[in-house]
Amino acid sequence: MKLEAKGLRVEQHGRRVVDDVSLQVSGGEIVGIAGVAGNGQSELIEALMGLIPIAAGTVSLDERDVTRKSVAAHRAGGLSYIAEDRARTATAAAASATDNLVMGFHRTPPIAVKGLLRPKAMRAWARGLIARFDIKIASEDTLVGKLSGGNLQKVVTARELAHNAPVLIAEQPTRGWM
Repeated sequence: MKLEAKGLRVEQHGRRVVDDVSLQVSGGEIVGIAGVAGNGQSELIEALMGLIPIAAGTVSLDERDVTRKSVAAHRAGGLSYIAEDRARTATAAAASATDNLVMGFHRTPPIAVKGLLRPKAMRAWARGLIARFDIKIASEDTLVGKLSGGNLQKVVTARELAHNAPVLIAEQPTRGWM
């Protein structure tokens, strides 16, 4: 698997926040992007994931252009994403751990069959991830907004790793509570 960006440019509010960035990440590689907060790292990641529009350049996954594709197409192409703000962006605080852990799996078996969600399968899926990632939580029905920052991060990480995507983009991976 290869994620590649060529000549990427992102503009917001009339100014360039990402200017002519090119990178290539191949299977098995770990790449870090560092810089002073507010210098475009978040916008670069959001552009790579298809969350914000790209003014110029291309993003490809295994040589398939996904530059103007939806987030779903990026995910289907092999990307998984841990957002910087686990509490506001990566989770739905007023929803249960079950609901948060099945995000992205809600259209596929065993979670859904013929377009219908299967609550027992959803809870079993959640219990499996809670055990596997040692998430400290009263039950899979607990609202994630009540979790500690570390356990909230475990929920997001568990869900994204469960996708078994070849490429994982983790924004601020060592940050717990926001």
